[in-house]
Amino acid sequence: PLSGRLSAQTQGDGVRFRADVRAAAPATTPPTRGPAPLRINAFSAQGSWQAQAGGSVRLDHLLIDALQARVEATDLRLALGTPSAQGRITLTVPGAAAQAQGTLAPQTGAGDLQLQWSDTQRTQRWLTSLPLVGADLQRALQGASAQGAAQLSARWKGGWHTLAQQL
Repeated sequence: PLSGRLSAQTQGDGVRFRADVRAAAPATTPPTRGPAPLRINAFSAQGSWQAQAGGSVRLDHLLIDALQARVEATDLRLALGTPSAQGRITLTVPGAAAQAQGTLAPQTGAGDLQLQWSDTQRTQRWLTSLPLVGADLQRALQGASAQGAAQLSARWKGGWHTLAQQL
């Protein structure tokens, strides 16, 4: 079961919100063999929504800890009318981690991305165990597998329309 607090209050033409929802501590059970259960551990967010210019969301802090994955974002700004995004985000899944920071819009943007796979086989097992997509992914892979570790560091400059024009 999940429990926690949700609050929202209007401020001018916007809404300030806060959420902190956590799973109850699991009862002690003997360890099981196989993958860890796919459960929701925590969700917390603090930020605001503004209605101006098509709407915008500012997340001072976001944490999603579920399905053995963890997403954390700080100072994340999403302009829904433009659309554009700015901020810092970190993703951790079994066998891999990624960090990105920067801005991204149709015509402009700049930022950094780092990906580290410490165990590609573990990441593949996790992906194929996910509800709703795991079975389809497993069929699409048709027995293919990945092994080893990998790292990727990248920088971008320009928007996604700029990239599409270059391709």
